[in-house]
Amino acid sequence: MFRRQEYKEALIFLQKADKETQESEAYFTLFINILLGMENKNEAYIAYSKYLAAHPESVEIRRLAYELAIKTDRFKEAIEHFVYLKEKNSLDNLNVLLHEQLFNFIKENGQPERSKKYAEEVLATLNNNDDKILIRTFLANLHATYDNLYKAEQELRKIVLENFDNPVPYLNLISFLISNRE
Repeated sequence: MFRRQEYKEALIFLQKADKETQESEAYFTLFINILLGMENKNEAYIAYSKYLAAHPESVEIRRLAYELAIKTDRFKEAIEHFVYLKEKNSLDNLNVLLHEQLFNFIKENGQPERSKKYAEEVLATLNNNDDKILIRTFLANLHATYDNLYKAEQELRKIVLENFDNPVPYLNLISFLISNRE
């Protein structure tokens, strides 16, 4: 990890690059990462917006813009980036915690069905079991919150089936079943 002064020096050095280099995606990605390292999230987001407007087809920049939109609480823009990435089949390898933040935002804004739909679409792209557990747990909580205990239980059972050697999903399922007995 760089110190703040090193980021400033890197930024000064980077800004001396020729115009052609400054217009490249690699330059831009490095520039943004330096701004983020300096904790200039808003400045980084503004720069992303400008670059994305000039290069709307860049999936990698769109992925970074999605992450940054969530980190700066720009959830409406994050939804737009999410939908674009979903259409381009590029949701893989993104931080699942970011997805969960977006889904919670959508849910809290009165659209639990949309949140559930997006969560299920992300789940279909995941390979990592820990990520699947996180999204399935989110779905189970969403179902339980909106009075569909059967679907919540089904999500928890899927976690158990996919992770039969891990005792935690079993304990979560048992706890859920006990707390929701009628």
